[in-house]
Amino acid sequence: MHSLVKRINKIKYNKDSNIKTFTSKTHGLKDIIFYNKRLKTLRLTGCKQICDLIENIYPQKKIKINDIGCCYFQLYKEIKLRKLNYNYYGYDIDEKFIKLGLSQFPELLKKFKVANVEKIIPRKTNITVLSATLQHCENPLKLLKNVFESTKDLIILRTWSGDKSKIQLINDRKLVKVPLFINQYSYGDIANIFIKNNFYPSFIQDKATNNSKSFKIYKNKKIYRKMLVILGERVNL
Repeated sequence: MHSLVKRINKIKYNKDSNIKTFTSKTHGLKDIIFYNKRLKTLRLTGCKQICDLIENIYPQKKIKINDIGCCYFQLYKEIKLRKLNYNYYGYDIDEKFIKLGLSQFPELLKKFKVANVEKIIPRKTNITVLSATLQHCENPLKLLKNVFESTKDLIILRTWSGDKSKIQLINDRKLVKVPLFINQYSYGDIANIFIKNNFYPSFIQDKATNNSKSFKIYKNKKIYRKMLVILGERVNL
């Protein structure tokens, strides 16, 4: 067994975390090595932009942040590198990625939950971040409802956007190993749901995808998407 897989498998967890073993049989050894390298060396542009937005609105403040779709804690890594005093908590449906993240950030052992936020309401927080998460949801309106209910001040939503909303399930095994939602949401639909829930939305260009230019998801299939960052600030009525 590869030394990296051995190291990850030796990590101990509390009984409530219920993490399964992350091995080369789940994602493949090449995947593990690739994700681990990204985790150790790469500062993601999307995470930098999100932290810039938060720091501009909440300079030098102690705040709570919920990271919905935290994967292997790339946003937390950026927060840690900047030495920001944030109370961070991550949520993700994929426990294998959580375990990989914990191999680098063991201090998050009690700062995450393996869960589908379409089905639970997260903890109360000042800021909620949803980066590249909503586009893969089966019930996006339910997820947003739970986020609106749990967020006091600010929502940062980074997702595929366009002129029309489109919920699309990709089930072609030549393109994906398992069925995958590839959704986009119209500017009008996003604005309306934010306003309805007392959040004022601002649309910002996404720096990570070449300033929100449309890009092709699959090489042999005409599926294009455009990523935007939607900043939703709570309106106190």
